[in-house]
Amino acid sequence: SRGLGDVYKRQAEAICTKAIALLKDADAPRFKVRQLTSFALSNRGVARLKANNETAGLADLYEAKSMSNSTMVSHNLTRAKEELSL
Repeated sequence: SRGLGDVYKRQAEAICTKAIALLKDADAPRFKVRQLTSFALSNRGVARLKANNETAGLADLYEAKSMSNSTMVSHNLTRAKEELSL
């Protein structure tokens, strides 16, 4: 059976996915949209990794890194690669 933690991980992923979709139509400066999208991708990547979906999680983290120079995004990718021994 699935525990409560699994529910929260799926909810976190779904919330980030919704944020990414909403940002596509955002009426805001492009650099800000790219930054916020990268944050949502990075957070979704972490959620996916915690749900043992390593391939999708890493894909999100690499996409986030390509969109932003954020130290948080870089940290999340570096930590994921260390945890997965990449």
